[in-house]
Amino acid sequence: MNSTELTGGNASVLGEQRHDSWVHRWSDEFFDRHWPLLVVMVLEILIVGGLYIYKITWVRVQKKRAKNSAVMRLTEEFSLDLLRHFMPSAKVEKYRFRGMAKKKAVAS
Repeated sequence: MNSTELTGGNASVLGEQRHDSWVHRWSDEFFDRHWPLLVVMVLEILIVGGLYIYKITWVRVQKKRAKNSAVMRLTEEFSLDLLRHFMPSAKVEKYRFRGMAKKKAVAS
């Protein structure tokens, strides 16, 4: 004999009540009891998503800057070659402006 026959069929009804109470407890009260956890999870997803979007835009900007830098370098090389082609005797300076620096003061 199994337990259902001993109790007269009440065990299956009691099992369904336990199941219903478990489902009710975790579905209805979960949000009421654990709302801070859900808020933290949503914030974490937003932060990770924002960082991913920032990374994508950063890579795009850096690729664009690298392309522009290469174009500027090629343009400068082409202009120097063009100048040397038309004026072979002209001397082209190798000096490039690197920014301003403070002069060291010398005591006299």
